[in-house]
Amino acid sequence: MNLHKTFVVLLALLLAAMAMVPMVSAAGVQNPDAATIDELNAVSLNQSNTQLPQLQYDKTQKKVIVNGEFKIQESTQSTQIADMIAASAAPTVSDIPFGAIVHHSNDGITTVFDSTGQQLFAAKDSQASLINTPDGVLRATEVFEIPDKSLIVDDNSVTNVFYDKQRILTILDDSKGLQKKSASFTKQVYSPQTLSPQWIEYGETARIPTVGQFSARWNVPKNPILTVNYSQNRLDGSQSTIWNGLEDTNGTYLLQPVLEWYVKKNASDPNPSTANWSIATWWVSPKEYNNRGMHSTRRYGIPSTGELILSGHQIQGNMMHYGATWTGAITDLTLGVSSTLFLNSSQSSDLTYRNLQAYIVLEGWSTRALNPEDYNSSYIPGNVTFGNIIINDIDGYNAIPASMPGYVNSVNWSPSQYGLSVTNTSWPTSITLNTGNI
Repeated sequence: MNLHKTFVVLLALLLAAMAMVPMVSAAGVQNPDAATIDELNAVSLNQSNTQLPQLQYDKTQKKVIVNGEFKIQESTQSTQIADMIAASAAPTVSDIPFGAIVHHSNDGITTVFDSTGQQLFAAKDSQASLINTPDGVLRATEVFEIPDKSLIVDDNSVTNVFYDKQRILTILDDSKGLQKKSASFTKQVYSPQTLSPQWIEYGETARIPTVGQFSARWNVPKNPILTVNYSQNRLDGSQSTIWNGLEDTNGTYLLQPVLEWYVKKNASDPNPSTANWSIATWWVSPKEYNNRGMHSTRRYGIPSTGELILSGHQIQGNMMHYGATWTGAITDLTLGVSSTLFLNSSQSSDLTYRNLQAYIVLEGWSTRALNPEDYNSSYIPGNVTFGNIIINDIDGYNAIPASMPGYVNSVNWSPSQYGLSVTNTSWPTSITLNTGNI
């Protein structure tokens, strides 16, 4: 009997000790990019307060049309842009060089300068193409593709982006209080009561006191059979997106590794032509003075081999907090390709690690541009099951909520017409977003 009591006491002590050990995921709680983050943070602290050059505005320069989201590229030269503008009666621009300074003014003009402050071009926001993003429709002047593993330092009206030990982009915004998007594309707050119209169906947790990691895996679903016709609406961008993400307390900032059904013919093509899957991590900030979408390099597969991201591939979306910095990464585990961005949350209170909400979402196109009632389930992907779900708190302990309620946006997307439903009976093992494309 004494032996039995001793065993019980030892077992109780063992269980207590186990309870004190953080729950470690298969991916581990230590950020694999810790050294890169530390280096970029050091660069950002050193350069963020460096005075910008005097901006040299040229009101006589003819306006350009921004016909696609801004793409920050080291290979783009200021002289190339100047020559192109001079040679064209109606110039169009989307690529901008490293070191660019972008100024959004309160009169609806976006002006882009090189790193010395020399004006490259100016554009009217109202004439820019419309981009369908995981945050809704934005003007092309508000959407930026930045290099893989860039660090975003978002400090309200000034945003800096750092890459490879240098500041590659500065965005200045003095349009506080001005709703830049047209009324027909005004952002809606995410919640079951006031849905973002293009959200088709999703699962959401309650607020989690602290989050240090949120990871999930899912297979690339069956392709949409039909493609939405964007051309007549001056609309570009994703037609369906699938993602897991974290949202801040006020419902205005979102970090999301995203699988997109986007237009692309081959992984080596420079421009989209036909629809295909791609991956990128998005940071969206739809505040009234900062309507903006930024994403890491969009990858369609392996350019050197032409291999594309295809149905059946396994995708992982992983967000981790380390050193006051978030890492957002999406990976095609089948091909071994990924796309990552870093977000410094110490200089902005908008996305720390407290009171965050976890989402799993299937999105479609902007319902304000294209009415879903004119389409059917052939325009959206097949069923998506999320598994390998990890939600840890800031200390690495398991913080998965007891439930993740599922919702169908029946206001904008007919459940019967699209075959929509959410299966969450196996939570937290898995949750499935069902569609009629089977």
